Amino acid sequence: MQKVKELFKNTIKTALLFIFIVAANAQNINWNSIITVSPNPSPYIADWESDPRMLAYTVIYNGNKEQNTYTKAVLSGKRYGELGTVKGNNLLFPSGPLTKIFRNTDILNINESNLNKKFVTNVMKAGRLPEDDYTICISLYSEKGELLTEACADFSINLPDQPQLIYPADKDTINVANPSFQWTPVFSSTGKIIKYALRICEVMYRQTPLKAITANVPVYETILTGATIHLYPADGFPLETGKTYVWQIQALDEYGQPASVNQGKSEIWTFVRKNTSVISKPPIRKPVYAVKKISGKLIYDWPGSSAEAKPLKNVSVSLCVEYILKRAGLPVVLSKADLSYKFDDVGKVLATSQTDNTGNFDFSFNYADSTYMMAEDTTIRITDAGFVKGDIYKVLRLKVNSNYYASPSQNIMLNQDGTADAGTLTAKARRYQVFLKLWDPLNANDSMKYIVRVTRKGVRDDIPIDEGDSKRTENNPNSEYVIYDRNVEKDGSLVLPMLVQNKYAGDEYTVRVFSADNNHPANYSPFKLNFSGSQGNSFTLLGQGDKAVYADDYTVQYLEANINPATVYAQFKGVLKYKFYGQSCTFPLKNIQTKLVIKYILRKMGGGYVDVSDYVKDSDRNKVVSYAATDSSGNVVYNVGLQSFMVDSIGAYRKVKDFPAGGNKYSGHIYRALRVIVNSPYYCSPDEGNSYYGDIYFNEASHVQDFGTLCSLVRSYNLNITVKNEESNLPLNNIDVYLMRYKYPESIPSDEGGGY
Repeated sequence: MQKVKELFKNTIKTALLFIFIVAANAQNINWNSIITVSPNPSPYIADWESDPRMLAYTVIYNGNKEQNTYTKAVLSGKRYGELGTVKGNNLLFPSGPLTKIFRNTDILNINESNLNKKFVTNVMKAGRLPEDDYTICISLYSEKGELLTEACADFSINLPDQPQLIYPADKDTINVANPSFQWTPVFSSTGKIIKYALRICEVMYRQTPLKAITANVPVYETILTGATIHLYPADGFPLETGKTYVWQIQALDEYGQPASVNQGKSEIWTFVRKNTSVISKPPIRKPVYAVKKISGKLIYDWPGSSAEAKPLKNVSVSLCVEYILKRAGLPVVLSKADLSYKFDDVGKVLATSQTDNTGNFDFSFNYADSTYMMAEDTTIRITDAGFVKGDIYKVLRLKVNSNYYASPSQNIMLNQDGTADAGTLTAKARRYQVFLKLWDPLNANDSMKYIVRVTRKGVRDDIPIDEGDSKRTENNPNSEYVIYDRNVEKDGSLVLPMLVQNKYAGDEYTVRVFSADNNHPANYSPFKLNFSGSQGNSFTLLGQGDKAVYADDYTVQYLEANINPATVYAQFKGVLKYKFYGQSCTFPLKNIQTKLVIKYILRKMGGGYVDVSDYVKDSDRNKVVSYAATDSSGNVVYNVGLQSFMVDSIGAYRKVKDFPAGGNKYSGHIYRALRVIVNSPYYCSPDEGNSYYGDIYFNEASHVQDFGTLCSLVRSYNLNITVKNEESNLPLNNIDVYLMRYKYPESIPSDEGGGY
């Protein structure tokens, strides 16, 4: 047990190194790094250990010497404060230029660690990070302790909402012995299957529902995997007439831990068991036949589509017994819970067959019963519909044994001789329509140019071959087919209208986003699209979900999702020149190291600027976002990897009144800007000495911005020299004087002293 604890503790240490890093920016000009994080980070330590898609840490080294490095990470949270510091063993970088990519599943050896014991205990117990707002900082050091690159980022672990009870309603009256219980699903951001613990207790005399559910022995208790509806079993403890019962649902993850807020628990509702629900006339006498033969043809179409129906070929089908209530409007298929009589053959499978290459099917079987009217002018209480009046029929229906189709709604009635030509029966493809919206903050003005490609692999024989834009003529489970390959609209939206659900293992859609030109370098991580209930990538299911068995009850399912980039790459370019005081700015600032820094500038009411970077509380103030060197013409290009939350706030930031800075108070607008800093003792930074410097703002939504020409002033000095006679100490006239510089650095202005 001790070894298990140590192993799990080491797993936590390893995970702390790499969870949720947003961007790393070099402190040394030879180093740079970019971190790409999953858009839906998992709170589970096991996921960070096993799923390589969570995080990719790319380190770019441009030096020409071999370097030994090590990492140090610090994690903190609002609830616990600093949670731990972890130092890794050496990472060797050969001479550059080179790029190394580390993923969260890479095995790291931990050298030193200092972890918050209370925090580690909670994580070991739950197997996941607790709900909190976190900050993580990671640094890469040389073996001598020199900082090479570092970054900090905020992230949050948020649990989904708890399940909500649907039926029976609170204080409802139940008129059946075996009621159905229904509740809303809990959607895990990681796509994990949720388990639901259903607990039902009797409420004793003078007991509150809360006391009953927590203190009493349950009359029924079960754990369901994925299901959000449950029929009280016939062999369960009988729910007695006149008694009050309380029920509650708790959502659990795969480890048995609460999977939502409120400890995963729903509200608490009560219901009262009353008498049976059906008030009917005596059943009509039923005729009995013997040998049964049924044949027909099965086709399918897409609900809401004008596409021509196609044969549903080579698919397994079953013939089932159903009880139908015919009424005004659509007939209702009854369940055992709806019927007061004990019909053991509700849903019974009489025979199973398979359609041929043209969709034809036939059954031949022995059956001692038939199809007929069971009762007429009958009032029956139907789950979720209340009391309904109509005629009850016993019928046969064809069920398609595939998750991709809703079965035909046509009833099959046997003839007097026990045969039936079912004719042409129509199934419905379980159609899903997906609304995608790409978000790219630097292309917000209807200028989006991206391609969305949806592929599907693990394609089974019974999947509709005409889904999406696919032109395939067969289904091969070993192939990956392109279902959609479409350009998004200018606003980033796209509709994928003809997808069919995928619930089988290995059958999966993959969504990839590509740039249609080089001016859209936002990076979108591929993600899986799964219609099994829990949606990834912030998918929202619109409506009640796909619970229909038969085609008449099936409605098109709608999903929507906003797709956020993992990293947005922005480019700032321009020209740096220099001048001596009093001269024009004409000479290029050649081969000089520079950096791009975030600054906060207050534009005062009435005019003027104040640099308030040291007085704002924003964590990115004075942060270096890129390093770059000018070329021989003074051109400089900054490539900046920005997280999506950052790029939309470069520019006008907020309005302030009486903002304290440097002992004074100012009113106006604070602007978030980028400032070029020249790393040379021979030059001032552009417009240094003015409070606004040569600051750069986002003038328009664009990945590439030209900030034009910025001018640096040479840090120049006037040197006055007088030559005197050594004996008389009198000035000497017409003497040539030479000023010599020893070890002339390349970065010194070439026209120093007039250009000698």
